[in-house]
Amino acid sequence: MLLIFGITFLVLHGQLSLFASMSITCVGLTLGIVLTPIIGKLTDKFGGPLFMYLGVLGTLVLALPIFHIFLWGHYWLSLLCIMLLVLCKDLFAAPAIAMVTEQFPKEVRLSRLSLVWNIANGVFGGTAPIISLLLIHTFKNALAPAFYLM
Repeated sequence: MLLIFGITFLVLHGQLSLFASMSITCVGLTLGIVLTPIIGKLTDKFGGPLFMYLGVLGTLVLALPIFHIFLWGHYWLSLLCIMLLVLCKDLFAAPAIAMVTEQFPKEVRLSRLSLVWNIANGVFGGTAPIISLLLIHTFKNALAPAFYLM
């Protein structure tokens, strides 16, 4: 939702150009590539649940104000907001991957994890853009996806 639907949202509601929206999400994806192993290393040292709670709390607190800022159509503020949301996502996702992996016995870990992980990503991640657009249309409010993200 964050990086794929973000492009559509910034173009349709933030009045940014397609190039600007795609560059913002490209920076967000690049930041995620850098942050994930760093956060993974920190979770090894301090424990995963702490980082997961921080990521969830950050998303809950920041989602609505950030979507509101997206509506302003300001490139640099939108970029900063995407970076904050990517940080929250990675604070949760980096330890979550390890925690989900550990739920399966070693003999079947790879096959079961890949099945569960990809079905969940397909169902929830794949439908997030259409659900977000449906929420905007249904409630006539561009901020509705923020509540879905929360």
